Amino acid sequence: MLAGEPDYETYWERCFEQLRAEDTYLNAARSYGSELRSMEDFSTRHAAENLVREAYMRRKIQQAIADGLKPEQILVVTGAFHAMALGSDLPPMTDEELAKLRKRESKMTLMPYSFFKLSSQSGYGAGPITRRLTSKWCGGASTRTWPLRCRLCSWTNVARELRASGTFRSTAEVIEAVRLAEAMADMKNSLPTLRELQDAAVTLLGQGDRSVVRESLLRVEVGTAIGELARVSVRPPSRMIFIAS
Repeated sequence: MLAGEPDYETYWERCFEQLRAEDTYLNAARSYGSELRSMEDFSTRHAAENLVREAYMRRKIQQAIADGLKPEQILVVTGAFHAMALGSDLPPMTDEELAKLRKRESKMTLMPYSFFKLSSQSGYGAGPITRRLTSKWCGGASTRTWPLRCRLCSWTNVARELRASGTFRSTAEVIEAVRLAEAMADMKNSLPTLRELQDAAVTLLGQGDRSVVRESLLRVEVGTAIGELARVSVRPPSRMIFIAS
């Protein structure tokens, strides 16, 4: 709301995903995480739990370095909020603090991923929608190659899905959909975001009726692909530790 965007996903795409210069995305994410922490009330229980989690992650990182790994061999998957607190400038969890943590038995089950399970349609939503769905809209292209390839691929993919279901749209309507998405984005001085692509699809390809394009949009945005599990479990390289928050 403060950024003048209709939702968080559109804000993230316009302000982060569309950055192209080297390291600008990472620098913007770091600044974003730092600003989030400056507004956090660390006196709450939720914030306290985050501090404990971060101290534990710092401990695991420091343990990996002590075991001989170089920092560049350690992969940490986490949000911008936590990334700012995992450096060596903050102390890791001590042995005494670790001993006080409650422990529970747990099991791990491997299952094939599916685009639907990763999408917000399932109630989950793994990360920014623009990162999850770019491959469906743009045939695998990153949002950093958005301009020409994605503007064309996105609409041909939606039109193809519509035609497969028996609803035909002209090439002129596809072209006008591209122009409309670009015009809406121009008012924000940016490239078209997923929200603007959706609105243009409803207006031109759905002729104002979202129900006409809903299924086609879902197939393009989410898809029906299901992954596979290897017959033999694959172990990560012995010189790498993987930490996820």
